[in-house]
Amino acid sequence: MNRSVIAYAVVLVAALVGSYVTWRADTDTATTVEGPFVTHIRGPNIREMRYETDTRKLVLERRQEGLDTYIWVRQTEKASPTKPDDSPPREPSPNSATSSPDAGHMPDTAKTGDRHDAGGASVEPNDGDERASQSQSNGSGTDDSPESDTREYLAGEAGETLFDSFNPLPAVRQLEEGSDMSARYGLADPRATLTIRHTNGTEYVFAVGDSTYGGDHVYVRNEQSDERYAIERSVLNPLEYADVQLFEGDLVELTRSNLETIVVRKNGARVELHQHHIDDPEQSYWSVGASDESNEAASAWVGKMLRLQADAYVPSPPDSLEPAMTIEARAGGEQTNATLTLFMSTVEGDEPEWYARSEHTHTHVRLERSRAVTLVEGAGRLIP
Repeated sequence: MNRSVIAYAVVLVAALVGSYVTWRADTDTATTVEGPFVTHIRGPNIREMRYETDTRKLVLERRQEGLDTYIWVRQTEKASPTKPDDSPPREPSPNSATSSPDAGHMPDTAKTGDRHDAGGASVEPNDGDERASQSQSNGSGTDDSPESDTREYLAGEAGETLFDSFNPLPAVRQLEEGSDMSARYGLADPRATLTIRHTNGTEYVFAVGDSTYGGDHVYVRNEQSDERYAIERSVLNPLEYADVQLFEGDLVELTRSNLETIVVRKNGARVELHQHHIDDPEQSYWSVGASDESNEAASAWVGKMLRLQADAYVPSPPDSLEPAMTIEARAGGEQTNATLTLFMSTVEGDEPEWYARSEHTHTHVRLERSRAVTLVEGAGRLIP
């Protein structure tokens, strides 16, 4: 047989095998697979994810509103036990940082609450982070454990990225089997439990143990199969630092680079703002009304509007809310791509509280008073 024919046949077979493997990888499965993967669950098929420690319970739920799907977070800080802990002190792990270079504990920076990005690198807190950490909603917990604070918020793109990280979840390596291994990896007394619920009702439960020396990896155990793995710690960072990494502060999804027209309505009056040369950031500018002349006040106001952030999500807002201003944002043409409404709540003897709601937030959010007032007053100066 001609050698070239044989060569082409080999290439064809290899291509068919590769196509089949790729097709199988994309199928809608929700099982723990053998080999280097801990799970293979398509992100859209995760209905709920729970992450629970002794001090916090985190529930991420996929919701749908019309054609829009999003991930909603319920975060509960548990109250400290009222009676003393009479249990004996936990023995140090045989593979701790003082005895082995391969299995230690969580790095000190994580224990003290230092903030990290999705890759584990330290990040400096900003005003939005502090507001996210300090703010509270009017929600309440649903389980019987003592609770001191429950808040709810939108996860945004960070939640989708987290869910997608389990499609599949690769393991750095699979660990040795044996009952003596649980204590070695911190799995005899796990510090957290991760539960993933598929849309078909199937649940996958993982015990989360110690971190390896240096903190790059963390040990987990599949509670159904009893298989143990080391996985990248960065996968769990959004769950452990949810206040910073999951909290969605943006009120609209549009940015200056795709925003062409803004219609502001206040006290029965309206004004249109237009961005010119949108494709050239250095030459772009904003004008007011029918004028084509650059208006620095309009440009500054748009920047403040886009930087306005949610302090807290408030599913049950006060009854005294009154609309103060409506902002319609258009990315192109006459179609409104986002509508943001600011509300003011006035209680006799107190300063007004400010709230907002848009399609993106899905519920009311509380705003920082000074920034909301500045935005509303600035709009009043732009309206003729």
